[in-house]
Amino acid sequence: MRRRAWILPLVVVAAAGCTVEASIGAKSVSPDELEKQIAAKSTQEGLTPSSVQCDDSLSAKINATAACIVLANDLKYTATVRATKIKGSTVSFDLRIPPPAVVPVETLEDQARQVIGPRIDGEIASFTCDDELEGTVDATTQCQLETDEGQVVDLLVTVTEADFTSVDFRFDPN
Repeated sequence: MRRRAWILPLVVVAAAGCTVEASIGAKSVSPDELEKQIAAKSTQEGLTPSSVQCDDSLSAKINATAACIVLANDLKYTATVRATKIKGSTVSFDLRIPPPAVVPVETLEDQARQVIGPRIDGEIASFTCDDELEGTVDATTQCQLETDEGQVVDLLVTVTEADFTSVDFRFDPN
């Protein structure tokens, strides 16, 4: 079998850091409020969040932190918020969404269906990966697809280029 590599670019713009404010009714900023604030600020900074998930509240204490997961432009980021000022019922906090982005398995599968799907016999019936793909040059994950005709293709997915705003990767059959 001839080995082929499929190279796929994903481009994303991420918020480097900004200050956000939220009103509180108790001693913390609720996960729901954090999610709304992060989604709004991320959009202003160039991301297009499809979802923001915060599991914990942000305590209304200087330097308190909380982490949230931001899915934007087919990539996953970990956003960190840190309380910087409390005035009355308002908490100001810094929002940071640092690199690297992570390419979720769902995005890898979507890309495999678009790029590899037309080049194999049958339809892709299943697609699995050992893990998500960290957006760092030379990072890898092992994936496998199986067609509805029973063909199994093992794929090594490797990041070829990555910076703050993009992740390019390739699929190598092995």
